Parts: sequence; structure tokens; C-alpha cells
Amino acid sequence: MVLQGYWMLFTGRVGLDQIGGPVLIANIAGEAARAGHEVFVATMCLVSMNLAFLNLLPVPVLDG
Repeated sequence: MVLQGYWMLFTGRVGLDQIGGPVLIANIAGEAARAGHEVFVATMCLVSMNLAFLNLLPVPVLDG
């Protein structure tokens, strides 16, 4: 799913306005928590895998 999302951004099927930062992640986590613990855990796993993939990319701006 993560790679598919990046591909959709790369090909323009999803706009750059769909990208968010820590505030958006917190909002999504809150919505997922209200939907139930299973949804919350699945959402946080997806966010974690997404961040792990970004950390593997050799992009100088992302290196801290």
C-alpha cells in the first residue's frame, strides 16, 4: 500500500495537497482511535511502515 501511494503521487493521481505532517498524523490517529482499537493499530502500522520506507530513501533533505 505504501509503494502504491507513492506511485499515485508520482503519477499525479493524488495531489500534493494530500501530504501532511505531524498535525495531520495526530488528527488521523485520533479519528482511528475513535473508530476502535483495531483500526487505530492498523493505521499506526501503516504510518510506521511509511516512515520506515522514507528513512531508507537516499534523499539528502531527509537525512538528519
